[in-house]
Amino acid sequence: TKMILLQIISESETNDQQSLLTNALLKQLIRFYGGDMQLFVRQYLEQSMASFLDQQDAVQGVMKNMMDANPMNMLSKMMQGNMGVWPPTNSTSQKPTPDDKA
Repeated sequence: TKMILLQIISESETNDQQSLLTNALLKQLIRFYGGDMQLFVRQYLEQSMASFLDQQDAVQGVMKNMMDANPMNMLSKMMQGNMGVWPPTNSTSQKPTPDDKA
C-alpha cells in the first residue's frame, strides 16, 4: 500500500506547476531520515495535517452557513454589530461639569 501511495505522489509531482512538495521541502525531509528526530517529525507531520484538515472543515462549515443564510439578515447583524462600536450621540451639546475643569 505504501509503495502505491508513493507511486501516486511521484506521478503527481512530475508537474512542477501543480507540485505540492517543493525541492527545498523534500531536501529537508530527506535530512531527517535515519536521524534522532525522524519519529518526532513523522508524528508532527501527521498531527499538523490532521489539524489542517480540521481547520479546513471548520472554515468550510462557516462558509456554508454564510451561503445558506438570508443575506439581508446577515447584513442586518453586521450593521448592528458595527453600530454597537460607536458611542451614542446626543443632538444636544453637553455642558461641562465642575469635574471637567481639572
